Amino acid sequence: MSENKEYFFERTSPESVGIPSYAISGLLNNLEKENIELHSIMILRHGKVCAEGWWQPYSKNQLHNVHSFTKSFVSSAFGMLVEEGKASTEDYVLSYFPEEAPENPSENLKNMKVRHLLSMSCGHHEEPRIRDKNFVKAFLSHTVDHEPGTYFRYNSSATHLVSRIIHKITGKNFLEFLEDRLFKPMGFGEMSCSLNVDGFPSGGGGLALKTEDMAKLAQIYLNNGKWNGEELIPEKWIETATKPQADNSNGEHRDGNEDWEAGYGYQMWMNKNKHSYRFDGAFGQEAFVCPDEDLAVIFTAASYRLGDIFELIRRYILNNLSDTSLPENTGAAEELKNKLDSLTLPELKVTNKSLMQDAASGKKLKLQKNNLTFIASGSFMNEPILESATAITPVFEGDKLSLLIENEEKAVTLNAGMKGEAIKNVIDAQNGGIELYASAKWLDQNILSVTYRTLKIVRSTNLIITYHLNDAEISVEHPLRGKAETIKATY
Repeated sequence: MSENKEYFFERTSPESVGIPSYAISGLLNNLEKENIELHSIMILRHGKVCAEGWWQPYSKNQLHNVHSFTKSFVSSAFGMLVEEGKASTEDYVLSYFPEEAPENPSENLKNMKVRHLLSMSCGHHEEPRIRDKNFVKAFLSHTVDHEPGTYFRYNSSATHLVSRIIHKITGKNFLEFLEDRLFKPMGFGEMSCSLNVDGFPSGGGGLALKTEDMAKLAQIYLNNGKWNGEELIPEKWIETATKPQADNSNGEHRDGNEDWEAGYGYQMWMNKNKHSYRFDGAFGQEAFVCPDEDLAVIFTAASYRLGDIFELIRRYILNNLSDTSLPENTGAAEELKNKLDSLTLPELKVTNKSLMQDAASGKKLKLQKNNLTFIASGSFMNEPILESATAITPVFEGDKLSLLIENEEKAVTLNAGMKGEAIKNVIDAQNGGIELYASAKWLDQNILSVTYRTLKIVRSTNLIITYHLNDAEISVEHPLRGKAETIKATY
């Protein structure tokens, strides 16, 4: 994508837009108390940013994988084509891909329309996991178990098919199509997008964005599609897309959580609070949009506890809103500023040096045979870089740990900060070098914790060494993939 002149929102105080500073501090304090991992937060009201912060080592210029937040851009692009008369939500899917259709398509497939793709109700009982480069043919070959429009199943492949329809109509992928229509006029900054198996940008969840650019999509929806007086996204489309188009109360996504069963629009979720919706990506890449309040709360995260986050937003932000500006509160504002300026992930909290540190330094730990993934890349940590380690050697020098991890084929050294700093490492991977930010600290006199993460993607890895008198234990945990796995080690 070409470089745009980047737009930045006006900054203002929370009180000037009717939000008490102490309410935002309350939100942040309770996120920390609940041990919920956020990476960034930005609060927009009346088109202005009144609070923003990034948890170190994340920063405002950091691209962050937003996963299915991408889907709302695909929806917006299709809405533009509808407004121009080049497409309709009532179009039959097979009308776009007759050459890829099965020889004898089922009645359900023949009745599948674009609106069913957009509303996650295309009739699949299970989402197709497509690995075939002929994506369209593979999608159309998948069994359509239910009559389209009658069954909700979250389906990223359906969204990607919408992006392929956009390409079919325009000759451009959805990002190229939006470049002059949305990204340039709105001043989007740098972004990237992973490719689907078919070589097209992944419409179901490939974008990596800055937090401020996530906020721009929320704001233009709050503006009913207008930006600087020009309608970029059709108002009629926004009105339709942000209302329930499918009943998702069958509990197929998040059992029993009302925010996951309040309805689904065109590539966005309805919230349980009235007239509210969200652009939503896996593990908490969100824009929580409240048009009646002219408010959006944007955040990135690494958490499954989205329902808890939404409840905290309601309790501390929505419940404390004023329709008019509030008197400035210098003390509360200063407290909030200090809080926002000092946000840091738990692994960067400084601890005391262990008495074991000198004895452990340079001592090789030989690991029992294992199949653990110690270092991986990819949005879902599905591209192993170093597996089945045979030895680990920690070397402490000043405020830095150098951790050598070896297996039978390679050795990787991770440098980790031990005084509240994450050190950048560039590790060779299949598709070039990846950046890992690593930090370490002693959890107890005999327990060393090393955390490393790629900032662009959501996931992290915790490697914990527990020293005993005659041996040690090594635990490897990928927090969003389940509990830690532990193996024995000897000196």
